[in-house]
Amino acid sequence: MERTLSVLAAYIQPSPYGAEGVSLNHGLHFTGGEPFLNVDLLLKGIELARKFGIPSLFVETNAFWCRDDDDTRSTMRQLKDAGLQGMLVSVNPFILETVPFERTFRAIQIGSEIFDQKLMVYQTDYFMQFSRLGITDRLPLQEYVSRVGLEEATSRIELLPIGRTAYTLGEWYQHYPATTFFRGTCRAELQRNYHNHWDNYGNILPGFCAGIALGNVLEQPRIYEEGLDLEVYPILRILLDTGVRGLCAYAQKRFGYQEREAGYISQCHLCLDIRTHIVRQAQEFRELRPVEFYTQLGRDVPADQD
Repeated sequence: MERTLSVLAAYIQPSPYGAEGVSLNHGLHFTGGEPFLNVDLLLKGIELARKFGIPSLFVETNAFWCRDDDDTRSTMRQLKDAGLQGMLVSVNPFILETVPFERTFRAIQIGSEIFDQKLMVYQTDYFMQFSRLGITDRLPLQEYVSRVGLEEATSRIELLPIGRTAYTLGEWYQHYPATTFFRGTCRAELQRNYHNHWDNYGNILPGFCAGIALGNVLEQPRIYEEGLDLEVYPILRILLDTGVRGLCAYAQKRFGYQEREAGYISQCHLCLDIRTHIVRQAQEFRELRPVEFYTQLGRDVPADQD
């Protein structure tokens, strides 16, 4: 972690509210997974970030650890004293399945006391809805959908049809043939200059494109000056030049990929399905990292053939 943060420190931009302020798409936030599964490691990360002068530092959490007022307040004060400038509490029906809402409420209430306006909630609509429904404990996803209706559950929030969602909640969406998404490239998604991620292995993860690495800051510390040789990253080159249309053709020719008869809910679903098929057969591509992402995803992805 120290090597990664030391490299990134020169490139992380502060919040528009200043280096001591926080905002969703600026500065550095520790996320996961769940950072509070290892508070000592989180504290180490905060100390290192402050050592390297990284601005606008906050942490994202699902609040599972906020079991009582005193411990919650003590932990938050400890983090703030170490240099943490803000906190983001995640609220959605998927977290509600495993984390009692009273813990989420506590995190927001005490977090506002400790961090003031630097306590952020994502997503506020869900927080307000759960409060109106009088929820205090956990609530299974299907029960939540039954209570509010599918349209209400999905219409006002940012539920991206990507990653595991494409497989585990696919019935929520209309499916389309692959050719529906054979338009344009993935250049904008891969070259976005805000809210990108770096994992514990040094991989640079563009935006929401999980399982794609734009190189590795540990293997190439000057990557932001030197750039990438796309000859070494052929799948990146395909996505930048011809998008999922080109990736589909490449996977069909080299790896025998076949389109799913059931179709796909989004361009990202198609891309992910192709990449998963490729990794199942070959792990030679440096841009399809971390491999562990595909291993874990494999539990939700159906067999290649319908």
